[in-house]
Amino acid sequence: MDTSAVTANQPRTSGDPSRPLFRATVAILVYNVVATVVAIFVELPTRFGPSADPGPIATEWITRGTAISAPLMPLLLLLASAVLARRRDRWRIAGLVGVLIVSALFLTGAFGEAFGEPTDQVPRAVLVLSGVFWALVALGLIWLSIRAMVRRG
Repeated sequence: MDTSAVTANQPRTSGDPSRPLFRATVAILVYNVVATVVAIFVELPTRFGPSADPGPIATEWITRGTAISAPLMPLLLLLASAVLARRRDRWRIAGLVGVLIVSALFLTGAFGEAFGEPTDQVPRAVLVLSGVFWALVALGLIWLSIRAMVRRG
């Protein structure tokens, strides 16, 4: 009996259900490095939160991010959580919950940037596009985290 037809129609399953989440995290980190460099070069400070006396963008991005990139701390938390999510023990759930929490932070920042006050330096289009992008990133991470929780692997 030829079993190739039976196995060809079955969906492929990955051994690690958190692999797509980890890959997305790496892509987000790479994007963020490039976006931070661009934002520093083009001078796109964040418009979310208090901005009465913004410091130099090159140091401000660490704590506040830029108009197109996230701050350093949530990115480090995302990386640590994604690494934990790849484990096969109880720390896996802690990592997935961590990704969900960071995703909520990204979603908050996305709305903050999208509705921030435009300036001559940071036009409304940049703020809205950045907000939409980070909202999609956050929703994607939430979906990948829930998917990994359901597919425990």
